[in-house]
Amino acid sequence: MSLTKLYNKDYILVSDNVSERIIDQFDYRKLLSFGEKFQRVIGIDFGLNRDRLGFVMLHRRSEIKIEREIAGKLGTFEDFVYWADLAIAMLPENPARKIRLEKVRDFIRDLSDLGFNIELVVMDGFQSKDTQQILESEGYNVKEHSVDRTKKAYYTLKYAIEENRLKLPENRILREELSLLIETEKKIDHLQDIKSNIQILKERNLDVSKDIADALANALYNFQEIKPKPFENDLVVDKLAIATK
Repeated sequence: MSLTKLYNKDYILVSDNVSERIIDQFDYRKLLSFGEKFQRVIGIDFGLNRDRLGFVMLHRRSEIKIEREIAGKLGTFEDFVYWADLAIAMLPENPARKIRLEKVRDFIRDLSDLGFNIELVVMDGFQSKDTQQILESEGYNVKEHSVDRTKKAYYTLKYAIEENRLKLPENRILREELSLLIETEKKIDHLQDIKSNIQILKERNLDVSKDIADALANALYNFQEIKPKPFENDLVVDKLAIATK
């Protein structure tokens, strides 16, 4: 796993004010510098009490050659490199309130309006039924998928990290989540009842979760089902080089 320098936010605060939009907390130019026409998958994972959520947007680039062991035999394969445009926690601005999900839906719409080619929005079924139905009615391809039913999504994430095929922005919350994952008999979980060391989460007396990690694993795993499209032109790759310097 390597890091990009697209932005340096660990989290954003979601206001109840209808005039304040999530998209305004990001630099449009940096978001667009990756090239908006690449296929995107958005992963969303809702916190248990809607006191936070994980939001990830991925795109993929050309394949690279890797060595991989399958069925005890080492071989050379080609697989995609994935870049996270966004990998971030969202918290309600008022700790006593829940995140307003219409703000998250507006954020997805605003990303579309900027020109991002959103091929799929994937989320856990927990607390997401209304959001799924609303986005589907607007023409988005939406999929309900839980990473807790099997270990497949997290193994996909594990291999992408080990093979250096995943480029992520620096995010201390995500780093903390990944560092405290454990493998149980049925799924990949996180250590329970561990208080976060991240200041904003400490102030709110929140335990470590795996919201961003779940959103990331879910988006990456489901991206594999999407048929690749030809990359547009070299100009987009030039833009990427500028964005990550």
